[in-house]
Amino acid sequence: MKKDISKLAYDKFMTLRLPEIRVTLKNGKTITGTLIGFYKGNGHKNEPFITKWHILKSKDSTTLGSDVFGNRIGGLINHEEIARIYFREDKSTIHFT
Repeated sequence: MKKDISKLAYDKFMTLRLPEIRVTLKNGKTITGTLIGFYKGNGHKNEPFITKWHILKSKDSTTLGSDVFGNRIGGLINHEEIARIYFREDKSTIHFT
């Protein structure tokens, strides 16, 4: 059975006190911010544990991911677009590829 890297990243994230990360996408783009949420996959459909990650710029992390009108801020990153995630708190990296 193939190891689900999204579950490994989720478990790592849940143990940290400082959710600041740097995500490097497969296309080379880098996104730095705070991970504030995720969309859980459907195991019955053979999806990864996490299908999308919600990331905000660190300065917006107290907004809970929405503006004053309730619109989502930040960005959603599809799991399959991620090459690696660097966790600032313990300076570790999880490689998705």
